[in-house]
Amino acid sequence: MIKTILIITLLSFNSLSESCQNEIRQEDKVIKTAKDNLSGFLSKIPVGQENNYGFANREEFRICVVGKPYRVVTFTNDFYTDEKLSNKNYILIQNEWRVPITVNGENRLLFTVIQQDTIMQVVDIGGAALAKELEQNNADLTSKDSYLLRVYPLTLDFLVKVPQGSSFTDATFIPMKSARMILNSFDNKGLTNYALKDILQIIKQQINQQFK
Repeated sequence: MIKTILIITLLSFNSLSESCQNEIRQEDKVIKTAKDNLSGFLSKIPVGQENNYGFANREEFRICVVGKPYRVVTFTNDFYTDEKLSNKNYILIQNEWRVPITVNGENRLLFTVIQQDTIMQVVDIGGAALAKELEQNNADLTSKDSYLLRVYPLTLDFLVKVPQGSSFTDATFIPMKSARMILNSFDNKGLTNYALKDILQIIKQQINQQFK
């Protein structure tokens, strides 16, 4: 019996370890894709519009580097269709990333990288305000894996910090400016971060109020 439990534990550990390694390898590909397209996409920023993309001037383009990506997560279809929330997993990990482009350690804007089949590509740039918010709220990049929760029907963003080796159930959800107004309408506790169960309930209420 003890031997069986040990085998199951080892298999679970190996599976988790393999998943983490795959995530790291995928992140490396995302970073490479952003680097390979860095100068080309920055050159598309219209002359005189640098400030709208988070830059002081075009000289900063020469010293840009690629930061650590945020993988995008969304809610599943069940989250929107279920009348009552249950213990289902309502988080869906997408093959999409927001990649900070930095100057001297400061975020300037975000590249959007997506993967279709085995091909990764940059499909959009922008989000200077969100890039700065993510920088200000994510000083600790070593002890937690960071994601970006996008609630597309409401155009809301949350920074998601997941303790390494844990699940989204244990994550901390930090509302960005786009989300704080709605959260304040449902919650007067003045919290700066939330647990998954709280976010699910609050967003579900807003969805029901706004679209039903």
